[in-house]
Order: sequence, then C-alpha cells, then structure tokens
Amino acid sequence: MPHPAHRNQRRQPYELVSRRAQRFSETTGGLLDLIIDDEEHTAERLRSGEVLAAVTADPRPVQGCRTTFLGALRYVATAAPQFLKQHFADGVTPEALRSAPVLRFDRRDRLQSRWAEAAFGATIEPPTCWVPSTQGFIDFTLAGLGWALNPLMLAAPHLESGRLVELAPGRPLDVPLHWQASRLNVRILDHLTEAVRFAAGTALHQPARHDNKKGG
Repeated sequence: MPHPAHRNQRRQPYELVSRRAQRFSETTGGLLDLIIDDEEHTAERLRSGEVLAAVTADPRPVQGCRTTFLGALRYVATAAPQFLKQHFADGVTPEALRSAPVLRFDRRDRLQSRWAEAAFGATIEPPTCWVPSTQGFIDFTLAGLGWALNPLMLAAPHLESGRLVELAPGRPLDVPLHWQASRLNVRILDHLTEAVRFAAGTALHQPARHDNKKGG
C-alpha cells in the first residue's frame, strides 16, 4: 500500500484544477452548457454544430476546429473483493469475463470489451448493468454489482483501501484524449482551452512525446 504522502500528492492536481476553474470564471464571467457523452462519440456533436468544443477520443480534426492532444485517460479493470471471489474464483480468464456481470455507460460503450480483447484476446458479451454516470460506475463497482473499467484517478483511493481490486494488475487501458475547439474568434473559447489544457496536464497520463499541432 502506498505511503499516505502519495495520496496527498494525488490530491494536489484536483486543487490546482479547482483554482484554474475559479480563475476561468473570474476572468470570463461566462456560463457553460456542459453535455456529458462518451469520449468516443463527442466529435459527432462538433460535426453537427451542437457544440463549439469537445473532449474527444477521435484524433481526426473536425472541419473548422483546432485540435490539441491532452493526454491519455488511464482506465483500470476493477471489482469489489467479494465480487472477485464469487465470479473469478479460478482466476480472471476469458471464460469468466464472458459470464461475470459488467457495468457499461450506455449501449455504445465498448470500453470493457476493448480491454478484454487487449488484455486477454477475449471477445465478450457478458450480462450487463447500464450505469450512465461516472460516479455511478465507482459506486456500483464498490457495491459488487459488476466489474468495470474505472478511471485510475477515481479508483486509486479505493484500490489503496482495499475496497476495490484490479482484475489484471499491470494491464491498464489508456484512451488518448484530444481537445477540439471551433476556430471562431470567441475569446471565451481561448480561455476555456487554456483551462482544459491545464487540467489535462495535471490529471492525465502524459506520454513522452506527441504531436499536438493539428487543425482542420
């Protein structure tokens, strides 16, 4: 178990992001209309003109938008200890993954299936509990209703306390994320882009090198 100091260090990015969000509010006085969607599909909202900016897993620049690589959101496959004992008594195997209940955000969420394919070469369609909430994913995983891919930054405290365990330690799934924002001359978008890039730099996994200069 990591030393408690590690937990304090992990809190620091959230404090920095909170201060940057406050600065954005004070600087712009602007109001935001946030739409929650799967990062695999948010670029569709840009293409339709529904939004002016989006965090997306799609690296292809949307026409009329600037694209900036933010970093990778690291997911880990997690379950409650009792769930692991009940459904993976003989270990985490392709067969067990096909039968153990899984959590999914919505009908388009293939994250758990992608992880099973990458980690075990397994194609799975297990019993599914639909949970369209990031916090709900954590809560339902803790309650033992299924296993799930949870962001490491949210799962870490529960992994440290033993309330969650990793199904396959050392086999995370990294999802590269990009910020795409309209090229329209809207100053609040510049401030928002600055805030998002700052938050990403403190919260996301940063590969050694990545070309983040793209535009459409």
